[in-house]
Amino acid sequence: MKKIILLMLSFALLLSAAAVSFADDEYNSQGQSVSELIKQRQVGFWIEGTQFGDMILGARAKMQVIYMDKDLSTSIARDKFVPEWLTDMAQYWRYSTLKKKVFVAYLETNKPMNFDYTKLSVGGYLLQKDDILSPSMTNPFGDVASGEKASFAFTVPASVLKSKKEIKISYGDDFVIWKIVK
Repeated sequence: MKKIILLMLSFALLLSAAAVSFADDEYNSQGQSVSELIKQRQVGFWIEGTQFGDMILGARAKMQVIYMDKDLSTSIARDKFVPEWLTDMAQYWRYSTLKKKVFVAYLETNKPMNFDYTKLSVGGYLLQKDDILSPSMTNPFGDVASGEKASFAFTVPASVLKSKKEIKISYGDDFVIWKIVK
């Protein structure tokens, strides 16, 4: 009887190990690390800065914008080395639908500024109040002190991304071109 119980426990342990292995294989099926996924989905630019060679002078802030989809969100949840702000923002991918896509913005100020989210544009679409997903108490809107770091999540209409290979992401006159991930 002990042999049968031991055999059954061994079999159950083997099945559990196989299930964990299968889940890892599914996660790694595309063979991309979290950093590779982020690199494909992220753009960064300086706000009110002047480029002088390889340097940016007088920039008020640096902004990163990341397209958040299920692949990236799932990878972030499994990675212990992702910054906490990105882990917090990854939860918002579930608001992505056929009609709306989710992005996350990270702002790091060098000088005091008044951050107006309605100046943020993705593919020509200017953000509106209803597009903001993250709670107002954590959003860097309005007067932001020098040295502040903050993030927020927002949606844009899916039509902004459809049938395009790249789009312009901008804040006021400052912009960057992002190649859309398929």
